Amino acid sequence: MTVGTFFKWLYYPNTAPKERPKPDVLLNIKHLKRKEKSSYKPTDMWTQDGDIMFLKYCPTKRDRGYHAIASETISLRMVVAMS
Repeated sequence: MTVGTFFKWLYYPNTAPKERPKPDVLLNIKHLKRKEKSSYKPTDMWTQDGDIMFLKYCPTKRDRGYHAIASETISLRMVVAMS
């Protein structure tokens, strides 16, 4: 929690970070749990055919390289062969 870290530093600047107690200001602040869920489904991912089509028509080597690494389904050799 970034706010908690800031207030611990603000109230106890000369204490080691792991040894700083929780200030009174933070005692009534609750930690909120993340409620959002992923809206992506496995079917939303690109297929290998979609990856190949993208790499075939992508104009820059940089974008092809990033896409190949990010998708983890196409080897970098395929990107170099298409250039």
